[in-house]
Amino acid sequence: MQRLTLLILIVSVILSGCASQSPKIRYAPSPVVAPTEAAESAWNDFLQVHPKSTIKWDPQTGHAREVLYFHTTKYEGAPTERARQFIAEHSALLGIPKSLESIRHVKTTPIHSEKGTGIDYVRFEQWIAGSRVEGTEIVVHTTTSGSVFGIHSRYYTNVMASVQPDISSQEAISISRRELGTDPADVLPDEAKIAFLPSANGLKLTWKVLADEWVFHVDAENGNVVSAFPAILNQSTGSGNAFIQNSCTGSLATVSLENLDGSGFLRSTFHDVVGAQGLRVSNPTLTFPFMTSQEKRLSQVGIYFHLEQARQFFTRIGFTPLFLPATAIANHGKSCNAAFLVARNAWRFGLSSNGNCGNSGHDGDIVVHEYTHKVVDESAFLSTTLDTTRAIHEGVADYFAASFFADPCIAETLSGSCGSCLRRANNQKVFPRDIAPGDKPHATGKILSGALFDLRSEVNPEFANRVALGALSGISSSATFADYARAAIFSAAALVDQADNFVATLVLSAAATEVPKAFCNRGITIPDELGGCQIVELEWFERQDFGGQRHTRRLFPVDHGRCMKLNHNDKMSSLRFHAVRGWKLQIFDDGDCDTNDDWGEIVFPAAATGVQVVSLTRIGSRGPSLASPLGTYQVFIQSRLAGKVSAIKTIQFGQ
Repeated sequence: MQRLTLLILIVSVILSGCASQSPKIRYAPSPVVAPTEAAESAWNDFLQVHPKSTIKWDPQTGHAREVLYFHTTKYEGAPTERARQFIAEHSALLGIPKSLESIRHVKTTPIHSEKGTGIDYVRFEQWIAGSRVEGTEIVVHTTTSGSVFGIHSRYYTNVMASVQPDISSQEAISISRRELGTDPADVLPDEAKIAFLPSANGLKLTWKVLADEWVFHVDAENGNVVSAFPAILNQSTGSGNAFIQNSCTGSLATVSLENLDGSGFLRSTFHDVVGAQGLRVSNPTLTFPFMTSQEKRLSQVGIYFHLEQARQFFTRIGFTPLFLPATAIANHGKSCNAAFLVARNAWRFGLSSNGNCGNSGHDGDIVVHEYTHKVVDESAFLSTTLDTTRAIHEGVADYFAASFFADPCIAETLSGSCGSCLRRANNQKVFPRDIAPGDKPHATGKILSGALFDLRSEVNPEFANRVALGALSGISSSATFADYARAAIFSAAALVDQADNFVATLVLSAAATEVPKAFCNRGITIPDELGGCQIVELEWFERQDFGGQRHTRRLFPVDHGRCMKLNHNDKMSSLRFHAVRGWKLQIFDDGDCDTNDDWGEIVFPAAATGVQVVSLTRIGSRGPSLASPLGTYQVFIQSRLAGKVSAIKTIQFGQ
């Protein structure tokens, strides 16, 4: 996990495990196709109307993969109709025929309340000659007011001329049964239907076969098995032993293993846990009471338990998986590394061959971190080759691992010794100072995980989690930290809009103001139109000579007019206010900012540069304004008033 990249595009074989030889999944590399002439012309026309928009080209089709950062004029009709109108108008850019006969509406995901504006994500799939193209989708982002502001597209334009299979459905069933090691004559009839599967050379015509709770794609031309994955319908609850967080922070506990498929394996509709070389634990009673001496079997139980807990966690805050069930391989290789393999939709959890670190399958931090990579991949479609996007992947994954357990110490079992952390979310990393040189996304990602964990510390954790997840849907595949911060602000605003009563709106609005501050504190720039990062800082000290313990509080444009308590531990004796023009600081000796009990007011007008040091005595209600030039203002609090200052209020006025 520390030295190997978590986002690896590979073509190796994943063993999915069954009684016989495991079914195999094969993926061919994607060719790089330049944008088509028609698509480039359409993009140039689009830029004339939306000059700030960005595009990501699909390397397989030469058409747009995603277009973001624009707002169209209002479309009429329901969200589905608005999305269809947009796709038809920009068919040349997307490579989708204007008739729209090749796409079908799947679902619309609303993120808004009835009383306010919000967002609808309208999803379509590609169909050809009455058959679904597997793994395709077109997602149009539209506001409830009727504007379209983004689109992601996985639509394949290089369609084969013929859709007639060379082998029959019964032959495809027999091939699938041979792969499973069972006789077709001994079982009930299986289901087989034509489907299209993306490949490096376009769309492959296949038979999609459901056989003995497995789904196979069999090449309809030559009979090769292209892919296989479990299609589990049952939901059962088992039990087993696992570490609740990790092997460093507690002993084994008996846990519930929810949503098992009833096969006796650690398998569900959502994930399938196997051991290295396809070896898997099995018990028809669904009980797995392994102990620490049974290292390799115990880790499989822990991985399933934490994957399922992570899935339920993300489902609760708004994530819906898009793609196929994923495989998790326990005790993999000879290293401590854990990874999510994007191209394979699979996880692997390493086991050291020399015992220099713990089994990554025992560490819930690691499992949640890796599950988050799947969430990020399916939510944001981030590039796996750019340093910044890889750092976003790692930063968001570290944040959710820390947030899930409410513990900023991440991956203790991989740190080399219990009591230390591989990484921490409550760090002091700042952009751009702490960008790690070279391709070190885990290190650079600490900047983002730190900002998000700061936010979590200031607001309700559930709010912070939803903001962090929601931001993923608003960034492009080549996003920067600043893009993510911008999307987080919009995500917070959408949550405020969903509030169902006045009190909830006030609470969420206050929480939303903390979002830009969390990023600005880490040096991640916020656009001026969203409040910017004009930072003013307060410093206060235990001694009158600005000595002793130092406390700080940063203020941002979103703080204007807010009453904030200072955590000074009754030892505030001197104060500095680092400000810019247009700021006024009022100081109170109680926590409610009552103007009948204030004792100081500092104003920063437009003035010459310089620094003044003024000693304030208690001046009663609405004392005189003390003018100061742009710069640093120092206030000595009289010793008889030490500890009395408990609240501040900031205001910005016309400049």
